[in-house]
Amino acid sequence: MKNQVNWHGGFLIDSEQEIVYIKIMFPGFLRIIFFAFLVYSSLRIFRFIQSLRSRAIPKAERPSKSLSGVMVKDEICQTYLPKEDAIKELKDGKEYYFCSRECQEKSLKKKNT
Repeated sequence: MKNQVNWHGGFLIDSEQEIVYIKIMFPGFLRIIFFAFLVYSSLRIFRFIQSLRSRAIPKAERPSKSLSGVMVKDEICQTYLPKEDAIKELKDGKEYYFCSRECQEKSLKKKNT
């Protein structure tokens, strides 16, 4: 005699009342947990990659976090630059700012003539 198989309450049961196969389905809450874990893992991987990229950028190229917002003018080439990046020279109690060593040298030559 061949065993007869029937579904009963989500279980596949043969005629001798033995459980043959359990119907596997993700209930709703397990799906939510699974997708939440997927999103969390993706976010962690993204942040890890971003941290690797930020380490790869040399410190000279990174913007300074302590910028005061004060701009000063180079009187030689007429450009404005952040005070933190300028070359400062003190003469006769007055501060002079330069964008480069070349402008500073031009200023010295100009004052000597």
